[in-house]
Amino acid sequence: YNTGMVSGSKDYVGGVVGYNNDWGTVNDAYNTGEVGGNSNVGGVVGCNNDWVTVNDVYNTGEVGGNSNVGGVVGCNYGWGTVNDAYNTGEVGGNSNVGGVVGCNNDWVTVNDVYNTGEVGGNSNVGGVVGHNESTVKNSWYATTDAANQKINCSTDKVGYNTIGTGRELSVLQDMALTVGDGYGF
Repeated sequence: YNTGMVSGSKDYVGGVVGYNNDWGTVNDAYNTGEVGGNSNVGGVVGCNNDWVTVNDVYNTGEVGGNSNVGGVVGCNYGWGTVNDAYNTGEVGGNSNVGGVVGCNNDWVTVNDVYNTGEVGGNSNVGGVVGHNESTVKNSWYATTDAANQKINCSTDKVGYNTIGTGRELSVLQDMALTVGDGYGF
């Protein structure tokens, strides 16, 4: 886990792991600190590449960068998998910016994830995934914050290859209580 600020002027910056590669696994990890970098910047993992998995992780810190910026994983690439993950922190960048994953590319899978943080950027911005070319299942993002102000609603289609189901924060909280899925809404 990480609770402090992590920053880098280059690529592959993560709150816990910068580059998860070659059959690597990240389990039961979290970040509560601010994370910043250029490209492939994630609240927990900067880049997830080449038969790797990330399971049961979350981020509550602010995440910022230029491209491939995600609340949990910046770039999920090359048979990477993200399971049971959530973000509650603000996420911002220029392109491929997502509440959970910035860029989801090349035979990868994202399962059972949600985002309640505000997401902002200029192109390919999504409440769950900014740019998607693979599989995303059971994903949600908040369309209101705790003060019931609209977030993540700039257009009807959020991100490239629209992913995730938008819900008001209170509805997401009720879903967690009803389903009992362990998500920390």
